Amino acid sequence: MESRRRVKLSIVDDHDILRECLVEKLSGYPDFDVVGSFSSGRPFLDDLAGNPADVAIVDFRLPDYEGPILIRELLDLFPDIGVVALTMCDHTRFATEATHAGARGFVIKGAPFEELILAIRAVAEGGSYICREISARLKLQHNQGRDAHTVDELSDREFEVLTMMGRGLSQKEIAARLSISDKSVGTYRKRLMDKLGLETQADLIRLAIEADVVT
Repeated sequence: MESRRRVKLSIVDDHDILRECLVEKLSGYPDFDVVGSFSSGRPFLDDLAGNPADVAIVDFRLPDYEGPILIRELLDLFPDIGVVALTMCDHTRFATEATHAGARGFVIKGAPFEELILAIRAVAEGGSYICREISARLKLQHNQGRDAHTVDELSDREFEVLTMMGRGLSQKEIAARLSISDKSVGTYRKRLMDKLGLETQADLIRLAIEADVVT
């Protein structure tokens, strides 16, 4: 039986325990070499210049980078590297953002570990892999889900406001978290209701929950 070629991996995730567990588990596979492990995006990018990897495992939310921005910068600098996005965010919108940015793998942190292995191997071989849960939701949306499709068309800021409303945050709390005025939050709320064809804030919160944007 032909042995697999060894795949060099670099990992960036700001959750120390998770990152250390990933390093330990992935290092136990005979076809993987973990060549880098980082808690933020800038040291990760700097290291790759002199310590190349075949596949990068990238947390979608880092202290110094948003996932799509880091993925685009990574691929601008190292176009041959394969990217697997790894995230707590289990809405299909994030899979769409990751793949549009250039990631060829997308795995949520709640997925079985074997799905990460499948994603790494698929991406290393030039293919792609989206974890089963998100893949199933994307197919369902394509076939029948107008609400989810409409949510995917919101701007990033509109989506943030919708998510926070779904979590039960007040207008003042949302304004503080986003560093914008209460009035701006009110404007985003009205824009959301117009775009989504809703009449009340209760309808908006209900849609946020039903469309699964509340992580």
